[in-house]
Amino acid sequence: SEIFIIDKALADTTPVRPKSVLVMLIGIVLGIVFGVLQAIIRSFLSKTIKTPNDIEKRTPLPIYGILPSCLKKKLQYEEALRILLTRLEYNSATHKPRIITFIPSVIEDTNTATAIEFAKIISQNGKRVILLDLDTKAPTIHKKLRLDNQKGVSSLLLGTSSFKQALARLDDGLDVVTAGDLPNNPHKLITSSAMRKLLEILSERYDYIVIEATTGGISSDTLAIMFLSDFNLI
Repeated sequence: SEIFIIDKALADTTPVRPKSVLVMLIGIVLGIVFGVLQAIIRSFLSKTIKTPNDIEKRTPLPIYGILPSCLKKKLQYEEALRILLTRLEYNSATHKPRIITFIPSVIEDTNTATAIEFAKIISQNGKRVILLDLDTKAPTIHKKLRLDNQKGVSSLLLGTSSFKQALARLDDGLDVVTAGDLPNNPHKLITSSAMRKLLEILSERYDYIVIEATTGGISSDTLAIMFLSDFNLI
């Protein structure tokens, strides 16, 4: 053969393609761009409520107050409750709001605390106030305040206890009636004439009646309580 090897071939250990650094840079840039675009599109199409303005835009519900965390910002929380009370008083054109119902929309440990602290703020202002636990599913006011729950609103409506037996008075002057033992048909008690009569009697004795309704959304029991209230705060 007339083929001769002049020089042996040298293998280049550096790969020509793919260019790893360039590919990585392009991937980072495209990832950021597509990530930002996706976030913008999801934010534009999202119907979730993020700010108080979203509530007013998408529902006919007015905003009476914004409460900070009662655990982290105690002083700001109490001041926000005072502002809430002032707005409720001055936004009632025809009459003073006597019966105020709190309707916790999310099951959290801080929901019941709002009704309790709000009632305490009213009591500190020298007003006569009573707190009623009308949570017909999982009442917790007696746990928060460490009160006996054998006699409460249920026993009052059933006539098995007197108002004096069901009433508990705290050191700061706040009167409390816990839920009591839950009956088999709490809706029947809530919609009974005894419930209306109880609220009428309490309205004569107290300046304010603060009610804690069922946690977790609007139920038939909560709806019945709402019709008996002057203000319903969700």
